[in-house]
Amino acid sequence: MPSPSPSPPPPIPTSATWFTPERLLALFCAMSMLIYLDRGVISSAAVSGAPGTRSAPLGSGLQGEFDIGYAEYGLLQAAFMTGLLIGCPIFSSLSKRRNPFKLIGGGLACWTVATFLCGVAPNYASLFVARAVVGVGEASFCALAAPFIDDYAPPSRKTTWLATFYLCIPLGIAFGFMYGGVVGSALGWRWAFILESVAMAPVVAFCADAAPVPMRGVNGGCRTHSGDGGSDGEEEELGADGSRGGREGAEDRVSLLAAAEAAAAAAEAATLEGGARGDADDGDVDLAVDIDDADAGTGANEMTASATLRRRAARDATRAAAATKTMRLDFLRDASQLAKIPVYVLTVAAYVAYTAVVGVYAVWGPKAGYAIYGSALKTRGDADFALGGITVVAGVVGTLLGGRAVDAFGASRRAAITVCAVSSVAAFALLEASFQAPTFAIFACVFLIGETLAFVVQAPVNAVILWSVPPG
Repeated sequence: MPSPSPSPPPPIPTSATWFTPERLLALFCAMSMLIYLDRGVISSAAVSGAPGTRSAPLGSGLQGEFDIGYAEYGLLQAAFMTGLLIGCPIFSSLSKRRNPFKLIGGGLACWTVATFLCGVAPNYASLFVARAVVGVGEASFCALAAPFIDDYAPPSRKTTWLATFYLCIPLGIAFGFMYGGVVGSALGWRWAFILESVAMAPVVAFCADAAPVPMRGVNGGCRTHSGDGGSDGEEEELGADGSRGGREGAEDRVSLLAAAEAAAAAAEAATLEGGARGDADDGDVDLAVDIDDADAGTGANEMTASATLRRRAARDATRAAAATKTMRLDFLRDASQLAKIPVYVLTVAAYVAYTAVVGVYAVWGPKAGYAIYGSALKTRGDADFALGGITVVAGVVGTLLGGRAVDAFGASRRAAITVCAVSSVAAFALLEASFQAPTFAIFACVFLIGETLAFVVQAPVNAVILWSVPPG
């Protein structure tokens, strides 16, 4: 089978002296660890706590402090995912006009502020809004980081690099369970959010100060690759927007931008024409006033300055409206192109179902484990540590195994899809069976195997998505 990139792509020019592919991967891994740490924190039994009961009327954690039930706690997760869902297409569209690396930095700045606000939220409504904003900030990273890695990874090790990157998902969540259990028990649930915000601040500062790194497909012409299934891995020229038929796409964009400039120029010209017409009609009188009356001249200058400000405001408003229209048309065109790629559509649909199931285990796993096997786990912190430890092992083994399996079988879309299908069927059968185990020891063993197979999917499924669509 043909490999996804038959020959190394030409290097992407960059002025970033700090940059090497390995450093970029390390930076993104650090970002990912902190981002997914937050997902583990909000799900940890010590931070989320429990609502009040007759025996413990004050409850514990954020549920106890805000006096909310499990439904309201679940809505916090929904708020986060809604923000993530809204933010991803927005950052993806913005990446065509703004440097994607800087967009990631801006999004993580939003994430940093929002997680801090989670820690100081005075009530449930404030926490709900803050979690939604956390999702919006995280969207910049989720939408733009993986294409960078696919751009700069060595061609023969792309899936392994992606596996290394996606390894940070289970590790981050697992460490979030354990970190939340320790900090939540020792300092209170609020400090778990505040400290993770502080940890991300230096990363945000580096992104703001460092020279940006370009992304292939949104910084000039580029080429794409594919594993198999309708493509022989040939190179295809793409435009700045990364769409197939790049020249036409680029021309559309230039036309839209030209139309925006033309509209702005027309508005400015109309304003100038109105002013000029008035000047022409009263030219002789104005000249006499300029010569004979200095005060009147000052008033005319003030009127001219006011007219200039109005013209600039009208021009800026016209350009903003045109840019918004351009972004909307870009999004609709991109969505239409993606809908015509069956491999992409079916893979994303399957990944949605996969993510929903994994999300249930991630959010409710520590709570369910403590509820079922509380006699063996003793405390909520013990439940966080137990599930976190299992997830660390499963995440490392499963994610790396998935990446190496695809590379070993030829790094093609067909190989990646096969690995996903086999591992996911076995994984979810074992995960479902694990919660029927009579003892915690049996549960831990079965859950470990099932979770390992579940994480095998991470690198292959994202490789399929990346290899099915043009960059940009």
